[in-house]
Amino acid sequence: MKRGNALLKLSIVLSLWLLAIAGAGAAEAPIKIGFVNPFRIEAESSQAKQAIEDLKKEFASRERQVQDMERQLKEMGEKFEREGKGLSELERQARQKEFNARAQKLEQTKVAATEDFEQRRREALAKVVADANAVIRRIAEAGKFDLILQDSVFFSRQIDITDEVLKAMAQASGTK
Repeated sequence: MKRGNALLKLSIVLSLWLLAIAGAGAAEAPIKIGFVNPFRIEAESSQAKQAIEDLKKEFASRERQVQDMERQLKEMGEKFEREGKGLSELERQARQKEFNARAQKLEQTKVAATEDFEQRRREALAKVVADANAVIRRIAEAGKFDLILQDSVFFSRQIDITDEVLKAMAQASGTK
């Protein structure tokens, strides 16, 4: 009988303890969570659009250089096809060697331009992300958020504050 009383007392104590924990949790304010879609920030923010536009202008001369090289190589190939049959074997080999060297140079130029553009794009977008993070912090503090996520498998539209962040970024940059 003493053992039964001890188990009863223990179960009562545990029940009261669980009720106290549940009551304490219910008294706390709900956690406020927000979500920002980083892909939309990079695609839609005025800063990201301006950064990409600036990069296109910066790399326009290199793009023209590549296009000129492509045009010259195409013309060289067409000329070789037209005149190739009338050339000596030695001349044909020399022109083929020159064509291959120019094609290789063109490919190297394209790869270098693409790599440089991508590096500069990453740098520019890193600045946009830093600006966005500062805006997100201000919104979080003003809205008394407990947590703001930028990466999620699933999120509800109810907690999506991306539009608010985009508006604040546009105001900060002076665009609308």
